[in-house]
Amino acid sequence: ADVAAQFPKQVEEFVFAPMTKKQDEFYREVVRSFNLTDPTPNDERAFFYMQRLMAAHPLAIARSKGKLAVEITKVVGEDGLAALGSGKLDRLVADLDPIVRGQGSKVVIFTFFAGVLLPIIHEELNAKGYDVAVNHGGLSMEQRQANKERFRHGDAQVFLTSDAGSKGLNLPEALYVTNFELPLTHANYIQRINRIHRIDSPHASVTCRSYIVPNSIEEGIRSLVLSRNDWHDTLLDDDDEDGAHITSADRRALIEGARFRLRTVDQPIIE
Repeated sequence: ADVAAQFPKQVEEFVFAPMTKKQDEFYREVVRSFNLTDPTPNDERAFFYMQRLMAAHPLAIARSKGKLAVEITKVVGEDGLAALGSGKLDRLVADLDPIVRGQGSKVVIFTFFAGVLLPIIHEELNAKGYDVAVNHGGLSMEQRQANKERFRHGDAQVFLTSDAGSKGLNLPEALYVTNFELPLTHANYIQRINRIHRIDSPHASVTCRSYIVPNSIEEGIRSLVLSRNDWHDTLLDDDDEDGAHITSADRRALIEGARFRLRTVDQPIIE
C-alpha cells in the first residue's frame, strides 16, 4: 500500500472482434462436424486447441503438427486456410495505427501460440510497416536481450512475445499490453499486465486490451478468466473503493453490455 500510488493507473479493456464471414462459416462447419463424432478425452483436448486456432487465425492450423490440424489442412489446403482471413488480426492492425502512428506509443502483444500464430502476426505487422521486436523460447538469450533493448531504447514499436516473456521482463516504455487471446489462467493474465504496469513507468496510466472473438470458444475462456478474477478479488479484498481499479464485477457488466450490443445491433460481418 505504501508504494501503490507510485504505479500507473491500470485500465483493462475487452475488445470483441468478429470473425470474417468465411472464417465464421468454416468455424461453424468444423464444430458441426466434430459434434457428429463420439470423441475421446484426447480428441476433445485436441479440438479445444483447434477451436482456439480457428478463432485466432485459421492459417495457424496449417503450421500445427497435431493430427486434427494435419487432417484439416489436407482437406482445405494451406492457401484455403489463408484465404479465410482473421477478423481479429484485421482488428488488431486497425487498432495499432492510432496508438503507434498517431500517439507514437509502444505496444506489447502476447500470444500463447508461439510456434504457429506468432509468426503469422509478425509477418502481417511487418507487411503493414511496423517495426516489430519478437520474443519467444526458440530464440537464444542473446537474441531475446537484443530484441528487448531494441524495443525499450531503439526503433521497434511493437514487442511481440509468447508467454515465455510473461515473467522477468520489465517493459515500462509500453503504454499498451495486448492479449491477442486470453491466457487460460488468471495468474498468466496478471503476469502479462505486469510487464508494463511497473513502478518505473513514465505513464500516468497503462492499458491492457484483450481481444475476444464472439460466438467462439474464446467467450467461454473469457468467463473462466473472470471467475478466477472473482476469487482473486475476494481473497485479497481487492475492491479498491476509490474507483481507480476496475473490479471483476465491473468488467463483467462491461462485457455483458458489449455482448448485448452485438446481439441487438445490426453489425456487418467483415468481408
